[in-house]
Amino acid sequence: PEEIKELAESVLEGAKSDTVGITYVSAVPCNMPHNNEVFAVSESLFSMFDDYPSDEVFNTRAETFCIPEVYRYLGIDSGLSQSAKSKMFSDAFPEYYQYLFPRSSSWNSGNRTLSCLLYSELARESSARNLLEKR
Repeated sequence: PEEIKELAESVLEGAKSDTVGITYVSAVPCNMPHNNEVFAVSESLFSMFDDYPSDEVFNTRAETFCIPEVYRYLGIDSGLSQSAKSKMFSDAFPEYYQYLFPRSSSWNSGNRTLSCLLYSELARESSARNLLEKR
């Protein structure tokens, strides 16, 4: 998996903003210290939108895509209740997840890529993939 090493924390709250931008990220191997880990990417989730979506539309679509993907990535049993899956996830990742999205200027150039990220305040030196599979 790709890990993202240097991201502005203020952007990783799931809120859209044109005033806070990321100009550089670096991918590092899973065994290198990292605070963010890409667990899902979609280039088609917003492909039908010509105009930059509202915050409500953006957040709803991103969460609808990212939440099931994080459960799958972590190896959480899909047969569990929603509340059990949510508890397992929040116990393992209290910082939750974030997503990266194009700014409006990049959007207007055709970029519609959404990246879902796990965030951990303490740097990890391994992938979170299937972390909860045997719990």
